[in-house]
Amino acid sequence: MRSLHVCLTAALTLAACSMLSPRRDANERPIEIIKSGKPSRPFTTVGRLDFHVEKWSSKDPPSMEDFRSELESQARLAGADAVMDVDWTLKGTPETGVYHVIATAISYRVAPDQAVAQAGPRDVEVLATPPARPYTKVSSLDLYIEKKAPGEPSLEEVLPELKRQARLSGAEAVIEVQWTLRGAPDAAVYHVTATGIAYSNVATTPAPAGAAPQ
Repeated sequence: MRSLHVCLTAALTLAACSMLSPRRDANERPIEIIKSGKPSRPFTTVGRLDFHVEKWSSKDPPSMEDFRSELESQARLAGADAVMDVDWTLKGTPETGVYHVIATAISYRVAPDQAVAQAGPRDVEVLATPPARPYTKVSSLDLYIEKKAPGEPSLEEVLPELKRQARLSGAEAVIEVQWTLRGAPDAAVYHVTATGIAYSNVATTPAPAGAAPQ
């Protein structure tokens, strides 16, 4: 039975190297292999995989398929859902070589605060009219923003700063947006006012007909 030398270094845990046999179980949960870049969904790193595996086929050219099964097995042992930053080299001859494989094991099971941090700043809606869903007023925004881009005045120039200030105030959307441009064309300043609002999760329930006023 061929064996392989595996060394798994997990986050905050140093595991000793050991001799393991290949694991191939059709019932094992699949592991996503990200060949380039990072996943678009939130994730957290759970470990670094570092192992050697013998090239099983002497006829086929070097390929990830030779060590995919062991890569997936090591990712499962680390508690991962996927692997990324996969790097491998073949040492020896193409017919009887040994693969050295390293990869980053990641999990999609992240805490809500981590998910928010990785997803980046939330967008703020800019509404022309008040929303139909229940909401509460959380801020009155009054901003002066320098006009930096040439051309005709436009609300698009002030939206990034307006949304940033709305986020800082705890608002999810802004309504009643008004703006004017003051000063000379080459030294103008936008004056922007708006109302920041947050949506309420509790819908208003109408009182029963004939109910006595409180």
